[in-house]
Amino acid sequence: SLNSGFIGDLIWLDSDGNTVQNGSEPGIFGVGITLTWFGPDGLPGGGDDVVYTTTTDLTGAYGFSNLPPGNYQVDIDQTSPTLAGLTLTTPASEPVTLTLLTGQTRTDIDFGYQGSTAVQVVAFAAAARPLEVRVNWQVLLNGEIAPAFHLLRARLGQAGVQQVTSSP
Repeated sequence: SLNSGFIGDLIWLDSDGNTVQNGSEPGIFGVGITLTWFGPDGLPGGGDDVVYTTTTDLTGAYGFSNLPPGNYQVDIDQTSPTLAGLTLTTPASEPVTLTLLTGQTRTDIDFGYQGSTAVQVVAFAAAARPLEVRVNWQVLLNGEIAPAFHLLRARLGQAGVQQVTSSP
């Protein structure tokens, strides 16, 4: 049918920076993605644009289905908390524009990110309490105790990510 196209793929931690996802590189969850269809006229900002949004799941996957053919732009929300401290390795630039044919499936619109914020966990403890789980940790960043990191939570089958720690 006319509205049977699909655009999607994966956002992942490109640890080695080689722009190819290998088996040991995990997906990044909770990343916001905006897909803009440039409408029947095929031109951005023509007054007929349609905007779709989604969030990557726990495996870093995302997808938009039931799409009409036409020109599109895929935009990553760089302010997503799970992208903090990470830089894009692939594609060469973002956003990505593409043309989708009738009924076409595009599962090649992926984004790799590499970070310089690798930390070493030196202490970790979790204790169950009524109505909460108390988590304490200490990490080293470049050999020094890191001042603050936040704990993020995602729920399987639900979009988005929630920060569960308060600011120090």
